[in-house]
Formats: sequence, C-alpha cells, structure tokens
Amino acid sequence: RADAFQGALFGRLAGSLGGDDALCSVRIHAPGADGQPYGELVMQEDCPVEPPAGEGPVQLADMLRAQERLRRCSVGEALGTAQRLAGPAL
Repeated sequence: RADAFQGALFGRLAGSLGGDDALCSVRIHAPGADGQPYGELVMQEDCPVEPPAGEGPVQLADMLRAQERLRRCSVGEALGTAQRLAGPAL
C-alpha cells in the first residue's frame, strides 16, 4: 500500500527493535496462507557471532539466523524502509 510505503520513507524504526542501525535487510515473501504477500524487516544486534563452545560444526547461516529478529510488515513498509535506509531488499 502506498500509505505504508510513505510512512516508512519518513518514519524511523522503533528503539525497541534496535532503531534504524539494526536493520540488515528486508525480505519480501510470496502470498502466505491468507493469500497476501508480506514483508519482513530483518534486524541483528551483533553479527557475526561465535559458535557455542563444545557443539559440533555450525554453518555461518545458522549463526546469523540465531541473531536475527524479524518483524512482519506490509510489502509497502518493507520496501519504503529499504529505500530510506539504502538496505538490500530480498
């Protein structure tokens, strides 16, 4: 929606989410169970992280996924946030 896109262009991410500095990327997903496409804001506090001691081999993707915080949103909000912060949209 245009209103979500416009709001994201001029808004800021909430401090409880880590603020604008925590955004790593946005993801756009195909329609889900409700038949509507949706976006996700991907935020990370620290990346990369060290694997836990004593555990077997850990893939980098698993380490990064463990630190991700996802916020589901509209496609317009996701694209507007990516454009405002010059972040990648996947």
